[in-house]
Amino acid sequence: VYGKAFITLTYHNDSSSLSYADFEEDFHKSITVDGLSENAFVFADIVSKYTSFRVINQRRIDVHVSAFLRINVYDKNSCPCICECANSRLKTETVSASDIINSCITKIEFDEEIQLTADSGFIKRIISYNAFSTLNDIKIIKDKALIKADVSISVLYTSDSGEEELKSISYSFSVSKIFELPGINENDIIIPDIRVCNVFLKAKNKASDKLETVNAYGDIYVNCIVIRENEKSLITDAYALNKSYNTDNSDCEIMTDGKYINETKQLTLTYKLNSDIKQLKELTLNIVSADYKNTELKLKTEIEALAFNISGELTLQSSASEDTLTLSDNEYGFVNVSIESYDYTLSEKTVNVRVALKITAYTYNLTPFSLVSDIESTGEEIEMPTLTVYFGSKGEKLWDISKKFLSDSDLIRAENALKGDALENDKVLIIPKVREAE
Repeated sequence: VYGKAFITLTYHNDSSSLSYADFEEDFHKSITVDGLSENAFVFADIVSKYTSFRVINQRRIDVHVSAFLRINVYDKNSCPCICECANSRLKTETVSASDIINSCITKIEFDEEIQLTADSGFIKRIISYNAFSTLNDIKIIKDKALIKADVSISVLYTSDSGEEELKSISYSFSVSKIFELPGINENDIIIPDIRVCNVFLKAKNKASDKLETVNAYGDIYVNCIVIRENEKSLITDAYALNKSYNTDNSDCEIMTDGKYINETKQLTLTYKLNSDIKQLKELTLNIVSADYKNTELKLKTEIEALAFNISGELTLQSSASEDTLTLSDNEYGFVNVSIESYDYTLSEKTVNVRVALKITAYTYNLTPFSLVSDIESTGEEIEMPTLTVYFGSKGEKLWDISKKFLSDSDLIRAENALKGDALENDKVLIIPKVREAE
């Protein structure tokens, strides 16, 4: 796994002016997974667990970041299942199933110009930024997919007035990209993880010598997983006609009861700060993790508040919240949660954030099946009478009756003028003998 760590610093320089700097560092991690085929692929996710720092001197600061790397590895799994067998009967069960067929990572580049408004003043120094993206639309054609996303950027800066006054400006725009996904078709389902990664900001002038425009450019990364729904024909039982037999079975689990979710949820999240706030200048909301298991979505979010405390000092405080949402009654799922918009209210040490979350998910159950992989006659002949009288019970299935007498359910149905696959009442049945095929 290859990636980048991004570190941004907002600090007072030796002239007591607010300054900003950003850094990036490459990282990689090797993980051993045994028994994979050439068809295997990975869906990866990484989040920061904690960050700490210490100032060594005026020119050096040590930053330590711990991250959580979640890896889902997918590979083709085959399970032997018999297709046909002469002089035997096979029970076919049709199941609506889902398969994970592909995954990909792509990026969308952007280059936007943010114009300050008339009452925003002019820029002295860019201090920091906050950026998030959310899914807008997905269009799929054969072997290609179009992803549209909305991006919001908030830039914090000091104005060039007499004293350094902190101001901010917000800007929203849309990005899109068509990218290759071999083997995909228009009926497939994509669950994307869309994140703003590289962002670079540069203040510049246009008509005057004042810095009145911000050039924002960078990358949006899209990490996709592709799911295909289909019908599977499974042979779950079998028997030989007029002969004793043995069967071999194979156990497997299949994704069933798939449910695609694409909705927006409104939530109010509460965060506790460690000191009183006099004036909140910038609040950043981040989704730390979103894990779905056992019918519940466990959501962890975090805020970073750049604010003046009651002593007039500029501080940066962070606080986390863990919340549980109900999405589906299925046990497992792939979930992406992104921020559409948010605002907040402040009361002493408490921040209440009203947020609109865009949730794109696919939930499912893992259903076990025992499949017939082989049927073999032992060679011992079983002589069945031409007709057999049988007293059937209400609810009894025709397959079980035909297997018991080595007959055929279609013949039993026709001989007794039955409808359906089970007896509606107690009934006396005529069980015909089945002749072996040549």
